[in-house]
Amino acid sequence: GRTTSRNFVLRGEYHIDTGSTGQWLFSLDALKQQALRRERGQDATVDLRGHVTPTMAAVLNVQWQNSSWDIALRGNQVGRTRAWLPGAECPEEQREQNHCMNPRQLRWNLHLARRLGPRVVAALDVHNVLDTQ
Repeated sequence: GRTTSRNFVLRGEYHIDTGSTGQWLFSLDALKQQALRRERGQDATVDLRGHVTPTMAAVLNVQWQNSSWDIALRGNQVGRTRAWLPGAECPEEQREQNHCMNPRQLRWNLHLARRLGPRVVAALDVHNVLDTQ
């Protein structure tokens, strides 16, 4: 078989070095999926776009670091995905309840780390800070 994947990918990063007070990092990653399909010999081509992976996704990161601290806030935006099996139609029962798509998601994650010694770092990572569902 053969799998075809075509995407637009955007990557941006900006650093600000503030000398003794540390450095800032701002970054953005985004993906727009154009095609994801699987061909298996004589079988029909299956369109996987939006099933396993969303058609759109983005990650925004703001991070500050100095010799003692590392603090980051990351936003993960994931687009809608299809809620039925690839190669099939959305089942009638799901269509009636308007449940053919899983909703988009925005999650905020927080990272806090403190250097305690030359080889010791204490860190706290909180995923889904706002507890969205």
